[in-house]
Amino acid sequence: MEQAKGALGATEGLDPGALSQRLRGRAGASQRTVADVAREVVQNAQRDRTAVIAAERARSRAAKARAEHAEAALEAAQAEASQKDGGADGPPASPTTGSAEPRRRWS
Repeated sequence: MEQAKGALGATEGLDPGALSQRLRGRAGASQRTVADVAREVVQNAQRDRTAVIAAERARSRAAKARAEHAEAALEAAQAEASQKDGGADGPPASPTTGSAEPRRRWS
């Protein structure tokens, strides 16, 4: 009964007295014992928790896959840029001077 009150309290935000009353009300309305209703509440809470954990794991795997894909795309783009730049390290060559340094004008 205490576990059921804890599960209900977490989802419904009621005080312990109101939670006990709620369990008794559900039991009377369904013509079951309070213990049976409490067991059902705990099982439902555990099932919900398991579903939340599974969803969080799926989101985590999807985020990891997106990150790996983005990293691979970045590496491919960097490799392509490096090939276009002749394999040189550093910034790409300036189209006007042919070097990585900006063209200087002397006045």
